[in-house]
Amino acid sequence: MPSIDRTTIITGPALVTFGGQSFWSKGDVTLKPTVDKFAVSTSAFGEVDGRINDKRIEVSFEPEGRYTAGLLAILFPYAATSIGASIYGASDRALVIHSRAGTKITVPNASLTKLPNLRFGVAQTITGSVTFTGLLKKSTAPEAAGAYWVVASESYPGDTSFATSDILTKAYTSAWGGSAPWSSFLTEGGWDVQFDLSLAPQKVDGLGTVDMTLQELKVTATAIPVGPTEAQVLTAMQQEQAMGTSYATANDLVISATGVYFSLANAGLTEADLGWGSQRKRIGPCKWMATRTVTSGVPDPLYFIGTAAPE
Repeated sequence: MPSIDRTTIITGPALVTFGGQSFWSKGDVTLKPTVDKFAVSTSAFGEVDGRINDKRIEVSFEPEGRYTAGLLAILFPYAATSIGASIYGASDRALVIHSRAGTKITVPNASLTKLPNLRFGVAQTITGSVTFTGLLKKSTAPEAAGAYWVVASESYPGDTSFATSDILTKAYTSAWGGSAPWSSFLTEGGWDVQFDLSLAPQKVDGLGTVDMTLQELKVTATAIPVGPTEAQVLTAMQQEQAMGTSYATANDLVISATGVYFSLANAGLTEADLGWGSQRKRIGPCKWMATRTVTSGVPDPLYFIGTAAPE
C-alpha cells in the first residue's frame, strides 16, 4: 500500500528580489523553465528525436501593490528606451526567489519582459502582474552549471522592509489639457493603463537567446469619464479634422492623487463609446494613447510615473 512522508510536500510563499528591491506577491510566484526543441524526422520512421536549441526561465507574479520610487524604477524602465536597445545591458542582474522553507533560487541574468498594467482607482491596488525572463548568464556555456539557475539552501531573509502603508489605494483626479471638462474630471471606476511591449530575441547558434532588444512600446489609458457631454467626446475624437491629420495632441493625460502621479505624453483620444439606456451612463469607455516625440534625435518619454509631478 502506498505511503508518504508529508514533510516532503513543499508549500509556502516567497520573497522576490531584483535590482535592489524586494517584491511580495498578491498570489503565487511561478517559475517556468522553458526548453525549445526542434524535431529530427525521417521519411521512414517519422519523428525520431527532439533536440534542444534554446532555453530561458520565466518568473511571473502580481506584486502586492506597494508604490515607492525604488519599485517604480524597476517596474517601469522603458519610457525613453531607444528602439533596438538591449534590455539586458552590459552586466547581468540577478533575480532571486527566497522561499520561507529555506531554499533560494537565483536566476543570474534576468530582465523585465512584461510591464504591469496600472490600475488607478480607490478599490484596487495599483500594479498588475509582471514577468521577468532569465537568459544565458554572460560569458557562460549554456550547458554549464549555473548558466540559467542556481538552487541553494539559505534561511529566509525576513519581511522587515514590508510596509502596509506603501500599498496605496486612492481616489484620483484626471486632467487632459486646459479646457473644461477635460481640465479636471473624474471617472466611473478608475483607470486601466496598459503597456504593450514588443521585444526581439537576439540569438547565437549554439547559445540560444542571449539578449532581447526593444522593438516597440505602446501605452494606453482607458476609463469611463464622468461629466463630458456627447458633443465634447465627439469633438475630442477629432472626426472634424482632415484626413491625414495626426490624432496626437500637445496635451498630456495626467492621473494623480496624493503620492501618485502618472502622465501619458501627447495623449490622443483614439476610442470612445456612447450609449443610451436606463442604467448606463451616456459616456462609455474611452481610450487615450501616448504619442512618441523626438527631440534632437533622442526619443522623449512616452510616460512618466512617480510619487509627485516631475520638476
